[in-house]
Amino acid sequence: MEFFRGDFLTNGDISAKVPIWWDLASIDSLMGEFLEYYGDAAQLWGSRLEGLSGTPSDAAADINREAFRYYVPMLTLWRRLPYRDPNLPLHYLPKDWKEPAARRAFVRTHALLSPLAAIHARQVISA
Repeated sequence: MEFFRGDFLTNGDISAKVPIWWDLASIDSLMGEFLEYYGDAAQLWGSRLEGLSGTPSDAAADINREAFRYYVPMLTLWRRLPYRDPNLPLHYLPKDWKEPAARRAFVRTHALLSPLAAIHARQVISA
């Protein structure tokens, strides 16, 4: 493993340079779009999945299929976001920067749906 560290030497305010180096409005808009579609997904799916441990296999298969249908578009939308995000300390970014909320929404929903979507995918592939 190799590690590189550098220091930015400037006479100016880095916070003023960040919007020049990255299109923050565009990135924030993409994060907002993600939140618009998936911001409450973890709560919705969490409520839906409560108490399903003893469900019949047909109902479980339906839930797994629906989780797959929901998860794949969410993952597709999310995948492009980390590459655009400057991943800077928040004090360099706008006060209402949406990335932390979008990341939390993705991580929570991923944790709920990824295992169910994987079960469905394995069943389809092995069928």
